Amino acid sequence: METREESIRRPFYAARLRLAEADSFDVQRDELGHMLHQFFRLVEFRGGVEKLKIEPSASTALAILLFRHKNTHRVTRVAEPADVFIDTFTNLFGSLIWDAPPEIASDSRFTAWGTDSMVGKPALETMTEAFNQVLTLPRGNSSSV
Repeated sequence: METREESIRRPFYAARLRLAEADSFDVQRDELGHMLHQFFRLVEFRGGVEKLKIEPSASTALAILLFRHKNTHRVTRVAEPADVFIDTFTNLFGSLIWDAPPEIASDSRFTAWGTDSMVGKPALETMTEAFNQVLTLPRGNSSSV
């Protein structure tokens, strides 16, 4: 029987694979949305946003958390291959990078949580890094954002 953590990991990594195999940036954004959903489920399972705020090892996870409530088509843009290099091979030239539309940039948590440092970084790699950061946290009582 699948554990709760496995029920989060499996769809996260499946969406990551589909993102890499996607034939359009719109499909990549859709899969990134699925990854963000599973990421948030894991954050809740591991103790919630309050836990991320006090864990220095989860800085990328906290920064990305703010993007979770927004449409991935609005919080990412496509970077040219010469502008951003990623370690993951995908079917597309170029990559999705985080962006900051006004509703993100004007949020008081944008700077407080370090989300401003994510702007211009590769979405796929930082999303995977954030997920893995949360995986290393001990389980705790959940709290909501």
